[in-house]
Amino acid sequence: MLALTGQYKWSELPSLPIEVILLPNALPINFFDLSVFARANLAPLLILSDSGFSMQSKWTPDLSHLKNGRSPEAPFLTEHPIFALIAQGIQSLAGLPEELHALAVNKTEQYMIRRIESDGTFECYFSSTFLMIFALLARGYEKKHPFIVNAISGIKSMISPIDGHLHVQYTTANVWNTALISDALQEAGMPYDSEVVQRAARYLLSRQQTKYGDWAIHNPHSAPGGWGFSDGNTINPDVDDSTAALRSFVSPASSQSRFRQAWDSGIQWVVSMQNHDGGWPAFEKNVDKQLLTVLPIDKGEDLLIDPSSRI
Repeated sequence: MLALTGQYKWSELPSLPIEVILLPNALPINFFDLSVFARANLAPLLILSDSGFSMQSKWTPDLSHLKNGRSPEAPFLTEHPIFALIAQGIQSLAGLPEELHALAVNKTEQYMIRRIESDGTFECYFSSTFLMIFALLARGYEKKHPFIVNAISGIKSMISPIDGHLHVQYTTANVWNTALISDALQEAGMPYDSEVVQRAARYLLSRQQTKYGDWAIHNPHSAPGGWGFSDGNTINPDVDDSTAALRSFVSPASSQSRFRQAWDSGIQWVVSMQNHDGGWPAFEKNVDKQLLTVLPIDKGEDLLIDPSSRI
């Protein structure tokens, strides 16, 4: 954010070459070895860093007095094997450097656009949507372009008042909350054929995903059937929400065919997501290369990869 508003130069911050998005999936390190959360935030950052984009308005504060002439620490360990792998992978790509660069920029832009949900957000995350707006501006999109207008609308839909102040949620959790509440009510004795439970089950049924998303890259032989966390999420299912949804209509699935079909496809998807170590990830199968955690990102192990849950 400080670079976006001109408080820092992009050259002062750690960065990856945008060509990293072109690395084939067959290489030991590639873009899709990062977690879906990391990719969603990294894609717009690659464009912003590559272009050096920044903008200011009359509301932009002057924070130069906080820097005292210092640049931020950027421990970009270029001698580490991971950076050698990335460099070798980029060098192995065919074509002239200029052509590679243009291809990488276009592919990164399309990566974002193809994952815009119907509510305008980039995979239902605030930070990725926020960064995408500026990345699109960096690519020459007008402020009134539908992608940008819809993205802002999506961010506004995440705003909630808390103690008299406006708070932007990082995402919404309609599916998660509904599944947990329905399961809790049934555990407390509410019959599954009550209108409350049936309405919750119908809502969850309507949010079961039928599209192939990035999860299929590492799990190509399974059909869709999972659930995401947000009301608008259609391509980004996760094991947590899927198992919560399944728990909430155990009883309806035992007596109603439409819920049984959803149950069967949901169970099959969850089982197919099991990692090679026997555990389950959150979003994507076998995205657990510890080598990636050396990238200069705070709490990299929690954000950059998607290992089996320890809880």
